[in-house]
Amino acid sequence: RTALFIITLIALVAFLLLRQTKNNKIKLVLLGGWLIGSFSLITIIRSGLVYLFGLGFWGPNGHDALFHLSLGENFRLNPFSLAHPQFAGEILKNYHFGFDWVTGVLSRLTTIPLMDIYFRLFPFLLVILLVFVTIRLLSLWRYSRLAIFFSLVFMFLAGSAGFIPSLFAGRSLFGGESFFWANQSVSLFLNPPFALSVLVLIFFLFLLEKRPHRLTWTEWLIFSILGGSLVQIKIYAFILLFPSLVLRKKFKLALGVGLFGLLFILPSLGGVNGFPFLLQPLWFARSMFESPDRLYWRQLAQAWQVYENNGIFVKLILVNLLAVAVFYLGNLWTRLIGLLRLVRGNDLTLSGKIGSTIVILGLVTPLIFTQKVNPWNTIQFLYYSLFFLSFFTAEELANWFSRTKKKTLVATVLIFIILLSLPTTIGTLADYTTSQSASRVTLTELRALDLLRRSDRGVVAAPLVPRSLPLIPDPRQLYAYTSTAYISALTGHPEYLSDTINLDITGFDYKERARNILRLYQTRDPIWVRKFLNDNQIRYIYETPFDRLMIRPQDACLTKIFDSGEINLYKYECHD
Repeated sequence: RTALFIITLIALVAFLLLRQTKNNKIKLVLLGGWLIGSFSLITIIRSGLVYLFGLGFWGPNGHDALFHLSLGENFRLNPFSLAHPQFAGEILKNYHFGFDWVTGVLSRLTTIPLMDIYFRLFPFLLVILLVFVTIRLLSLWRYSRLAIFFSLVFMFLAGSAGFIPSLFAGRSLFGGESFFWANQSVSLFLNPPFALSVLVLIFFLFLLEKRPHRLTWTEWLIFSILGGSLVQIKIYAFILLFPSLVLRKKFKLALGVGLFGLLFILPSLGGVNGFPFLLQPLWFARSMFESPDRLYWRQLAQAWQVYENNGIFVKLILVNLLAVAVFYLGNLWTRLIGLLRLVRGNDLTLSGKIGSTIVILGLVTPLIFTQKVNPWNTIQFLYYSLFFLSFFTAEELANWFSRTKKKTLVATVLIFIILLSLPTTIGTLADYTTSQSASRVTLTELRALDLLRRSDRGVVAAPLVPRSLPLIPDPRQLYAYTSTAYISALTGHPEYLSDTINLDITGFDYKERARNILRLYQTRDPIWVRKFLNDNQIRYIYETPFDRLMIRPQDACLTKIFDSGEINLYKYECHD
């Protein structure tokens, strides 16, 4: 019934949007855009389903998706609760949770399982709406049908130049998507808050293009709420939109967006020590050469350090310029052509000018600033540049074709450019069509989690991921994969401590809890265990094959409620 409802809803939305499109040729472009966009869905729709090897998660869905599902499950149970499901007893803060709130409330209202909403319903709806609104906006920008079609191709399928160093390293032609740091177009739905934020941005620009002059107070309010909401959907989008409005002299609108942004961010504020960004020019360009999982050019990285330590400024400047050029060339690749359109952007409309400003700010910001704790997070500013450059690149290519008399030659060039954009995209899609996922929850563990989900709500204490693990073939069990929030995501129970990666990003100090968890599974003192469970109101203890309790459970009032040999569950039933 869930599958039937999802298919019916998606088909209904698509039908209604087709009815809104009067031009039959644009309808064909719309259908083509949906087909192109569906390729991006390959990265996400197979995750969260049960296979012979268990519940499978491909790629980063084994961590990132579970973080969002954990928050969404918390909002599904209580839409007005900001309790942190991965750090029991604390409030969720320093994170934009708008997407998770929407999916959680949608699951609550429709009774559709959150996993189906996250991995299937929401991505399909986002593709349908994003293609439709993009076509409407580009039509207002007076793009030809060819330019619109190219825009959709680049928006969903354009890749980096990562296949070039991949080939030089003796690897596949179809690889190296993020060698230059940025994820590319095909990975759009691996970051659903980003996908939702670009939909809101496009819709904002579309409405603004229809009201380019003086806004009424009602329109100003709508625009302000819409733009301000980005602060809770994806704060990077808000940070780019606000100064773009200021630079384009839309001061009144910028004021409204800023005020509502401040209002919407209040629930998640707290605990930030100073400015969240650090001034670290060229950090991405330098680390790109130093990191083995990126471009990795060891000789250049060593030369950079030598020139810096010895004050050889001329060579240091040359190395810096080379690094910047490689960083932008590698990430933008064929979308560099779109910069030509920005250079002669005098004929851009108001929303086009705002889009071009977002491009410039998104290109410059990560090259100057990094984020505290996790410096690589600021690469997400660049994602918005890549997205909007898809449009400007498409228009430039379409103009080449329309202005030339040598149609065959130019068409050949255009096809070649598009083909150059595809190798890393093909490689990425191939990673998500494998017979087995990268990570999983075994069928046995699913039974344990199902029992826990049906049990009285309470805090769960679970082991941290061991630092040294034996070789485990893929798909790797989540408890031996990385620090994730899969227990709270799949059961709805808050966890004493999980997903330390995102706790780092959001500024939580969890060191004491980490020590307590290690002690819990190593101590032989049942009195300490009982005190620990009482003090932290912990109701359940989770055991994996790598972490077993050293005490006799009955000595600490622990009752075993599940035993499979792989996963054991204990319930604490003694309160001092």
